[in-house]
Amino acid sequence: MEVYTLNRFDWLINKIDPNAKIVDIGCGDATLWKIHGLYGKENIVLVDIDLYDHPNFVRADAHNLPFKDKSFDIALLCEILEHVEDPVQVLREAKRVASRILITVPDEANWISLYRPYTPIWEEIILHGCKDIRDHARKSYPDVKEFYSDLTHLHHIRHYDEKLLREHLELAGVENYDVIRLLYNGWAFFAVEVRDST
Repeated sequence: MEVYTLNRFDWLINKIDPNAKIVDIGCGDATLWKIHGLYGKENIVLVDIDLYDHPNFVRADAHNLPFKDKSFDIALLCEILEHVEDPVQVLREAKRVASRILITVPDEANWISLYRPYTPIWEEIILHGCKDIRDHARKSYPDVKEFYSDLTHLHHIRHYDEKLLREHLELAGVENYDVIRLLYNGWAFFAVEVRDST
């Protein structure tokens, strides 16, 4: 596997045409678009299961997207697969609605210890001085207007290595893709470019 010293946001931006029809599935607070000056562009649709006050926002479950087949040129799945109940179904939906897919997932095995890889939620709650998971959610995600009822999606349900990532891609019928590792400031991520999701 090729390894690059590159911030994952820069990798993503370098892979897209900012004028293409883009859907960001699991957009969260839309950091990618804000730091690159693309927040609010009409061709970029932001999707999340939690309610945000973003422009061009659609509240939806990534397992069942409310878009027609091939509605978009590019679908982004940035740090979402480790949070969802069925990552294979989420990949299938991204494949259905877009011609290309860009994916990033944490490679926690290669994080420095300062970033506390594999930290369980109960430890996060204690470390941040929170009363419970809902208090932790409010403090960690202040931009959320309304949370989805089940808060487990806010934390890592699974931890990816290259084998599991490739297994999920193949189970979803994803072909014609490359997987690389991005290292930057002690963080590590797997990055996947699916060149043609037909």
